[in-house]
Amino acid sequence: MRKLRKREVMTVSRILEDVNFKLYAEYLLNNRIEKLLKSKADKKEKILIVMGDIFAFIMQNMHKAEDNIDILLRSYLNLSQEQVEDLEIDNYIVALKDVFTAGIPKVIGEYVNLADIKKKMDSAKETLRK
Repeated sequence: MRKLRKREVMTVSRILEDVNFKLYAEYLLNNRIEKLLKSKADKKEKILIVMGDIFAFIMQNMHKAEDNIDILLRSYLNLSQEQVEDLEIDNYIVALKDVFTAGIPKVIGEYVNLADIKKKMDSAKETLRK
């Protein structure tokens, strides 16, 4: 896995804007996680709820960023548009995960206060350990 190039980072930024990631991150961090941490669900159930919520958001909004996702995958994987269209779903999802893992930390800082995320994630870890 290689680091993203500048134009790919800009495409990731466009994708985050396309799906309104800032609004979703604020919702997840300020509402959903707070309520979940206060719930009586066990650790495993809480993790499944958060993962399900994130997966639902991604699936619900991927179509809004389809063109930019295709541009990113073509560049990162050096594929043609036809090859991107022919990717099996598992390979498509793995490719997206790899791309976002390679570039998201720097890009996400433009959208969300990373200090707040760290605090909330630390709090979530502590609560989940109990």
